[in-house]
Amino acid sequence: MEDIRWTELWPFKSQFPWLDPHNHTYPEYMLMDELRLEGVRNMSGFRRESPEPKPLSPSPNDWIVTGEEVHENEVIILTGNLIIQAGGNLTLINCTLLMNCTYDGEWQIRVERGGIMNVLEGSNITAYNPNYEFLFYVYGRLVMRDSELHECGCNRYHPGLWLETDEGVVIENCTISQNWCGVWCEHLSNITIANCRISYNEGDGIYCGSSNITIYNTMISNNEYGIYCDYYTSNISIIGCTISNNWFGICCVCSSYVTIRDCSIVHDGVFLFGEKLVHFASHTIENNTVNGKPLYYIVNTTSYTVPSDASEIIIVNSSNITIGNINASWTGVGVEIAYSSGISIADCTISNNEWWGITCWGSSDISIVNCTISFNGWYIPRDDGIAIWRSSGINIIDCTISDNGDGIYCDCYTSNINIIGCTISSSEGRQEDGITCSGSSGINIIDCTISDNWFGIYCDYYTSNISIIDCTISDNVDGMRIYSCSNVSIVNCVISDNWGNGVYCYGSSDIRIKGCTISNNWDNGIYCDWSSKITVHYCNIYSNQDHGLYNDGEYIVNATYCWWGSPEGPEYKEEGDSDDPEEVYSYYGPEYLIFDPWLTEPYRRAPKPSRCFLRFLSKTALGNIIDVFQMPCPYLIGFSALPAYTHLMVNLIVNLEYGSGLVGEDVEILLDERAVGTVVVEDPKRIGVNLTLLLTPGLHKLRIKFIYQGTTLTYDLINITAYEPVFSKDGLAFNITRDAYHFRNWDLTWDEFCELTGWIWKEYGLPDKLLAPLYPLTMKGGHCFGMAYTSSAFFTDMLDRPRDVSTYALNTEEVLRLIAIYHIMQPYIIEYYGEELGPMEAFNKVKELIDEGIPPILCTKAHAVLC
Repeated sequence: MEDIRWTELWPFKSQFPWLDPHNHTYPEYMLMDELRLEGVRNMSGFRRESPEPKPLSPSPNDWIVTGEEVHENEVIILTGNLIIQAGGNLTLINCTLLMNCTYDGEWQIRVERGGIMNVLEGSNITAYNPNYEFLFYVYGRLVMRDSELHECGCNRYHPGLWLETDEGVVIENCTISQNWCGVWCEHLSNITIANCRISYNEGDGIYCGSSNITIYNTMISNNEYGIYCDYYTSNISIIGCTISNNWFGICCVCSSYVTIRDCSIVHDGVFLFGEKLVHFASHTIENNTVNGKPLYYIVNTTSYTVPSDASEIIIVNSSNITIGNINASWTGVGVEIAYSSGISIADCTISNNEWWGITCWGSSDISIVNCTISFNGWYIPRDDGIAIWRSSGINIIDCTISDNGDGIYCDCYTSNINIIGCTISSSEGRQEDGITCSGSSGINIIDCTISDNWFGIYCDYYTSNISIIDCTISDNVDGMRIYSCSNVSIVNCVISDNWGNGVYCYGSSDIRIKGCTISNNWDNGIYCDWSSKITVHYCNIYSNQDHGLYNDGEYIVNATYCWWGSPEGPEYKEEGDSDDPEEVYSYYGPEYLIFDPWLTEPYRRAPKPSRCFLRFLSKTALGNIIDVFQMPCPYLIGFSALPAYTHLMVNLIVNLEYGSGLVGEDVEILLDERAVGTVVVEDPKRIGVNLTLLLTPGLHKLRIKFIYQGTTLTYDLINITAYEPVFSKDGLAFNITRDAYHFRNWDLTWDEFCELTGWIWKEYGLPDKLLAPLYPLTMKGGHCFGMAYTSSAFFTDMLDRPRDVSTYALNTEEVLRLIAIYHIMQPYIIEYYGEELGPMEAFNKVKELIDEGIPPILCTKAHAVLC
């Protein structure tokens, strides 16, 4: 049934299987392309199978060289093989050798072990008929200078100039183009390729299947791979080359000790892949540019910020690396991370790369925030915006991911991936799946918009522990395709207007769908194909073209408490239609589908706070007013300057999503478990209340509580820390706000005075530019940590100097009288100002601080009233 509908939707699919490389239609017969094995993109597909040399087909016209021959300024048409046997030495000088084949690979040039071939001074070896290529094998010695090679090799099994020798190969100042592979190095050593032009070959420019190869000052362009270093090759040097416009510039697969230096790379890049750390970390990659900007190879590094001029970044065995505001585009892979942790990528543009935008291999603790990742995998449409292998702790937040292969691909042994607030889409249906998870676990997809992909979300091959929350999934082929997965939670999502099914489950278990709107999909809302432990509750399922829910299997699906487009519930029938009430059906009998009781009206989501704002109206040691924003991601906010045991006035504003049902109802504000305020909801998007809080030391939670549809709901809003300083006297802790407004005799000793002044200076982080370090303290006892603030606030002009009065004798009335007749003391500010201040200067500085809401803090060994 599923297959027939798909064929109707895509009648041309069977003729063009490349349109569906996953073979989504028949997942049980999933295609195994070279990057996928048993459901996992198996990177061993990068390893090349060594082709076998083609045996000679003898011809009566074979040219067999057994001794020394020199040909100069000749045009030679050869309808047969050229064989240089051991002891033979053929030299071509300014000759044209035309290999006359009647089919691909009919004839070949073969330099046997112990044979020598010299191609010199403008010689050209090519096909007589360019439609039929010849083959070229070197097992002896080859010297090729100032010459050309074309139309050599016909496919990946017969690639072209095949070098398999330890007798020495030199290729200098040659043009090698329009072959299958430019140069194929197989099990050889002692080869140098210099000052050449290797371009427009159908396969690789240079294939390195062996070690000890030197390539320098060579232009390599418009090939499949520019240079491909295959498994377990080493000691390859690529120096001073120009590499441009290939399918991929330089690809090192399980290679080690590759040197890439002083190269100019244009619309290409460097890609490292391996099975061990040495395959990533042993290379020397330095002083290269990609599109005129630096390529950064960061290896064995800690705590580094990548310069913003980066064009391509490779991070290996490193930690705490920051990447910000870069444009890594038109290269191979924008950012490659291997065996690293603590990597931050923010505010970057990563687009139009040949393969992947970002890759993570064997890494952890990676954050990708507010990036635009688009049009990657343009050369290989299978490749992805972000590809993650064997990694964990990846956070992808607030990114726009569009028009890649897959938007995000999580492969085997990947876990704890959080995808939050992202837009994942395709402008032209180019992107395959929005998110693919294969053999992964712990995937959280939250508040994302996923549209115009092949599948919005595709999970396969025993992926488990998936949460999809608050997402909008629309205009895909299937909204979600869940294949052989377990423990999947789909909550509060809108799944609509997809071209196939809203949710399709095949061979999966423990699928929970709750609070979702599933509507207007072109096929079924939910299709369960031999999947078990599926529950669907409190969903609005209506107006799908076929069934709202179809169960094709002998497992019970529980779909109670859903709205089916009618108070009378759904229609149970085999044929579906787009009209409401919605249809439901179980192919193996109604006992496998439970839908009664149902909701008699659409399910509405419970209100929840999405944002809140807290303003401290009381003055604190941090200033007049503190504003605090918090939600939707609560985290601890600690204010050491918010005093305990002090009444604080605050204004709280809360935004409630889905709160229209609370208009006219009471909501309570709690401090921990205690109610501190009640307000009647007028506008759920702005619920405001003034509160007076009295905090004890420690962590406190401001919370909101209300009743919705008979259920009491409580949400945490903001965490507040009330701080009690460690310094205390007589069992009472010093509190800078409370004690600024009260008269209290602390009777400090000199040591206590020094301890307290130093502690307050450090704790409150008072800058050097403040007038003085503390509220008035005296080592002889004295009154009033708050007299400086109080007295300064009362000053209106400069009066007489203060009298010598014992502060112990003062009561409140006397203090007020003294304030009225004495002016501010002349403080000595040696630390910062370096000189005395005059009375007027001191007064104005104190007054400026007070006007700014920053109480000045003054020290004196004498009477506090002097302040």
